[in-house]
Amino acid sequence: MTSDTEFIKKVIKKGREDIVFFAEVLLNRKPHTGIPNRYYEENGKKYPYIGQSGWLRFSEKKINCLATANRWGKSTVSAIKHLWHGFYKIGWEGTTKEFATKTYYTLNCGPETDLTTPVFKEICDIRQDPKCIIGDSFQEVKIDKYFKGFRFDNNAEVHFRTTHDKARGIHGKPYYFISFDECDRENYLDEVVTEVLLPRTLDTGGRIDLISTPAGVLQFKDYFDRGFLEEYRGEFYSQAGIIEENSTEYGGYLSPKDIEEIRKAILASNPRIVDQVMKGAFIEAPDAVFHHDTISKFFDKELPEAQPGKQGREYVAGWDLGITADPTVGFVLDVTEKPYKTVRYEYLNDEKPEIIYQRIREVHSQYGVKPGMTIIDAAGMGGQMFLKELAGDVRPTEWVTGRKKGMDKIGLVTAFIRGMDNEELKCFSIPKFRDELYRYRWKDDRLRTDHIMAMAMAYWQTRRHEAYKTVRSVPFNPVNIPGRRSYGH
Repeated sequence: MTSDTEFIKKVIKKGREDIVFFAEVLLNRKPHTGIPNRYYEENGKKYPYIGQSGWLRFSEKKINCLATANRWGKSTVSAIKHLWHGFYKIGWEGTTKEFATKTYYTLNCGPETDLTTPVFKEICDIRQDPKCIIGDSFQEVKIDKYFKGFRFDNNAEVHFRTTHDKARGIHGKPYYFISFDECDRENYLDEVVTEVLLPRTLDTGGRIDLISTPAGVLQFKDYFDRGFLEEYRGEFYSQAGIIEENSTEYGGYLSPKDIEEIRKAILASNPRIVDQVMKGAFIEAPDAVFHHDTISKFFDKELPEAQPGKQGREYVAGWDLGITADPTVGFVLDVTEKPYKTVRYEYLNDEKPEIIYQRIREVHSQYGVKPGMTIIDAAGMGGQMFLKELAGDVRPTEWVTGRKKGMDKIGLVTAFIRGMDNEELKCFSIPKFRDELYRYRWKDDRLRTDHIMAMAMAYWQTRRHEAYKTVRSVPFNPVNIPGRRSYGH
């Protein structure tokens, strides 16, 4: 007869090979399995709803994106993955002796502390469940002065952090698994992912889960869409989820009556977001300034990311200057013919003015930008400093808003929108720029607008140049001026 010890060893071994088995048997958490014969469509193809079990089994790429309804059970799957990684030290390589002592870290993060709490509470609930086989193998501990976490007997730890201030508090440790809860609420999602989270997994080969109920058509949608595009299949996996998957009819925890009551409550309070809350749909905000169709026309997937300057072509450069904490953004447009095409993009974060001077001069020289065809935002002392420094060679045009700042800015942005709608200008894909466009509102005091202003100024300068060329091309006849009387005829 097989002893209990041998049986538990077999169970534990199988749990490492099958995360769904691990959840069901070792944690006493049965993931729901999806809805038979129910599909959603992405990029012209149909995909089945495969529930929590599908997510646990297939989210094995470098970046995995889960866009679901509220009450789908996002916190549960994240808790399961953290416990699975920590208990087995998934991805770690070393000797059996080292397994018990070497450090190993996973991270759950969110834009605010409150958004990291659900996963923390779910892990606490699992640990306290008397049917959880591994409950005694990890403890709740204080990781540092500000955050609690969990530590396993094998010295693995689960950490919790916020991505506040562009995730500055996350730097330092290598992570084997990172879950980013409600990531669509992060204003700097692409920067946090590319500049903080991905570097934290380079040494470990760890994976990143981006998980959210969509907050609109924002940067998360760009990441989510990649999971359905062939060129990203090796690095991205994406899955959608609706609230009905968590129904008791399909192995979930909500009764059909509960789901219907949730639907009625949303319809009564804000009917516009029913699909967002119930289906995890990406829905454009009603106060959006740049609409999805406009943005889709503006970004051209076929356009190369950078093109060198060529003789015989005309170029215009627009720069939004970051003198203090803001980045400096620059664009160069080829305005030889319509549509005007973006041929250069510059993003300088937290650089000294001397570095920015040098870059503007390099761009000016490489593209042969004519004097006056570089435009900069000259508002404030910083702008005036740049005008003075560059006056001898670049000779930039200044764009100043004057006293009626709001009206002037509205006019600038409105003209830019009109140009996008008329497909008069195109840009290659820039995630930071796309997100800025989706998030922009007329009251933009607390919003990132660097890309919008740089491109809008470049387009405005182009239109001024075109108007000037048109006026110059019309022959001047002082006799034939409209409204002027003629004599002797």
